[in-house]
Parts: sequence; structure tokens; C-alpha cells
Amino acid sequence: MGCQVETAEKELSARLDLLDLTDRMAVTVETVSPARLAPLVRLGTVAVTLKTLNLPSYGTCDPGSDYCMGRLPSWLQEDGTELLAKDSRGNVYKWEFDPNNPTAHAAWLAFYGHQETPSGQIKNNMAWMPSVLAGTGPKATQDSFMYRTENGVKSILLDDDNCDCYTSLNIGHGMCLAGHDTRFGPRGQYGVDALYDSDCNVLVPSIGLELYFNRT
Repeated sequence: MGCQVETAEKELSARLDLLDLTDRMAVTVETVSPARLAPLVRLGTVAVTLKTLNLPSYGTCDPGSDYCMGRLPSWLQEDGTELLAKDSRGNVYKWEFDPNNPTAHAAWLAFYGHQETPSGQIKNNMAWMPSVLAGTGPKATQDSFMYRTENGVKSILLDDDNCDCYTSLNIGHGMCLAGHDTRFGPRGQYGVDALYDSDCNVLVPSIGLELYFNRT
């Protein structure tokens, strides 16, 4: 598995950057060499605190930072851009953005332009399944997407029905349809879920998630 992860990383000539999960999440921003592989987003072991943050058009941060956030740079084009995600539990997924797939396109709009997708807009739509480079693949079809504010924090959910369970990307605060369901975790708890969600796992700050992009 280690070789697969290393190979996947080497295939990505990534400059740091990714979506603005929220303009109020704690983050450390530092300059890194463009040639150095760096995470777009890394949510690590430090509990999330909220504060005002003004990012540049796309951010840079040190790979060792517990929280790093940015956005996809403006020079990228949707067609031909890939997103790689690696969690701290050994799962590595890769998606290809696709302007002809409504689910993939909604994710692109979030990562690239901060455009929100409310509950129900992309629900049980076209499947946007990742290539599984390591670990276990999604348990359910990933055909639903949200990017909206929940409990004061911009959050992302890629899953099968806009409601917490069987997710692949679950970042920020838990979401279920237009709100939050305490059956799937307490209100006010922030973090990420692992890429492989076997059921209805709770978002926690102790799971690590790194996102990278690549131009094919």
C-alpha cells in the first residue's frame, strides 16, 4: 500500500491550493516551493477553532500544518483536472472533474469558485466515483453533493443521498439534507471523516485528510 501511495503522489505535480472550506476556520498559511508536493487541505489532530481569515486567490501552506485551506487556482480548467485525496487511515482516492457530470461539476464549482450547492440540488444524480489507489472504495454510489454553511462553517459532503452516511468527502460540520441530524454526530463538532465510510461515521478532528490536484 505504501508503494501505491508514493506512486500516486509522484504522479501529481501539485501546487498547493484548494477550496475555501470556510473563511472562518483556523489555519496556518506559509509559502512553499511550487515544485514541492503540498496539500490543498489538511485537517489534522488539532481541534477546529473559528476566526476571521482572508486568503489570497489561492493559498499556500506548509505540509506540516494541522489545518491548511485554499482553493483551486484560477488558471486551471475543469476538463483535465484531477483531485487526489489521502486520509490518515490509508485510503487514497482520485477523481476526475467532468463538466458533463452534474455531481462532478458541482464539486468543481465549490473547489474552484466557492459556489454553494444547497441540499437537494445534486441528490441521487449522476455517479461520480473515484479511482481507488489504496484502501477501500466507497460503500455506496457517490451521486449526491452539498457545499453549504452548517453551524457557521462552510462544509462539503459527497455521498449517496445528501445525509452524512456512506460518504467519501465529508469535511467541516456534519450535514443531513438542509440541516444536521444528531443521530450522526453532535452539533458543534468539526473535522473530517475518512474517505471510506462504512456506515455513518462521525466527523472528528483526529482524522487527517490531504487533498491534491493535478493537470492531465
